[in-house]
Amino acid sequence: MGMGKTVVKNARPRKSMENSTKNSTESKLNEIAEDGSITMSYVHIHNAKQQIVPGMDFGQKLEPAGEYMNMDTSNGKYKVDQPNYEYGVIHFDNPLILEHKNTGSTGWKKDLSDMFGGKTGKALSNAITKAGYDAVMTYEYWKGNKEWSEIVNLKGKKKGKN
Repeated sequence: MGMGKTVVKNARPRKSMENSTKNSTESKLNEIAEDGSITMSYVHIHNAKQQIVPGMDFGQKLEPAGEYMNMDTSNGKYKVDQPNYEYGVIHFDNPLILEHKNTGSTGWKKDLSDMFGGKTGKALSNAITKAGYDAVMTYEYWKGNKEWSEIVNLKGKKKGKN
């Protein structure tokens, strides 16, 4: 499967700001800019010893190594007051955008591994960053709209933690 930039750009779930007074490469928080970058609010749950549910396939044998997070569309309004929850703002210069499909070993993790010659884990992450991407962002359809799903931070720039 090719990694043509055109295919990736067509998969972007949010349109760029058309009536923005900002520079054409800038965007609002949580929206992809015209240049493909994004600054977003995030939530990350630190679970170093997460146990897999027996019998459930989360595609973890295929997934890239990185910091898994979700977009915090409420920008911290509904924070969970737990020590393992991290909230903040992060910037990605060039995220790789994929359709989520599902969390198992037949979804986006399989597509991503296939795109990079069957690599998995740290080797997959290294290949993704070598190709010029600093994150993997997945989207899925919810009530007819494209919404962000799983996000993997590979080399994004955190702008602060909340």
